[in-house]
Amino acid sequence: MDAIMDSVVSALSDWTKERCHTKITISKKDYDLFRKEYIFEKLKGVTFGKAFSKRFGIEDYLLDILVDECYAIDHISRMGYVRER
Repeated sequence: MDAIMDSVVSALSDWTKERCHTKITISKKDYDLFRKEYIFEKLKGVTFGKAFSKRFGIEDYLLDILVDECYAIDHISRMGYVRER
């Protein structure tokens, strides 16, 4: 099942990236701070993807619907939202 989900998320990430007209990048420092602060949102029942989208003002339908935190993190990486430096 994980292999199927990986393939679906990968395909949808590629599809989203091809159609995204705005390049949004967040510094690694801001992303790391968000990850530390996310615990409070998680306690409220907010998914990682929704919290990320809201915090950084990103409109990404796939990110909003991903319930699994690992898939949301993978999608964020695939989309290039976080600058490595």
